Amino acid sequence: MENNVKFSEENEKILSGVQSQISSFDSKASILISIVSILLALSLSLIDILPKIVNNKTHYICFSVLYVLYLINAITTIGMSVFVIVPRATPRSVSSSKYYVNYYKNLAKMSYEEYVKNKEHFYEEEKIFFEQIKANSVICESKHKFLRATIYSLIPLAVLLITIVMLAIIFVSKV
Repeated sequence: MENNVKFSEENEKILSGVQSQISSFDSKASILISIVSILLALSLSLIDILPKIVNNKTHYICFSVLYVLYLINAITTIGMSVFVIVPRATPRSVSSSKYYVNYYKNLAKMSYEEYVKNKEHFYEEEKIFFEQIKANSVICESKHKFLRATIYSLIPLAVLLITIVMLAIIFVSKV
């Protein structure tokens, strides 16, 4: 019995660690959404200023193409950050009558009696506990993949933003 309690405590620590990583990914994605949204809002003000800055048709086309690429990249970056935050569904456990008791979508569907019954099975059966850890790990891996893609998409976003700002400075200095 003592060995079973030790096992349960170790699994709870593992599950807690995976859930804290998921929470960390969500927080990082929220910060990235805020930063990119602020940059996008500031850059949208260039739409009104652009015709006043650029007199040459060739410069206007070049500036417009870079600006459109920047907008597409910014929207893609925000979209990938949202994919990090969007909750994922977990599979049902091995037995079709049992649900994961620490997953909010499953809890929302359970009655109190089902919760008590599934909670007992969840903490007693090693296989169910392992499946919950694995399901959360799959969610964590998916969130990490999208967060990493979001961070990589910030590189061209920054390059395009710097290029647009430099071109705007050059165009203004020629006027």
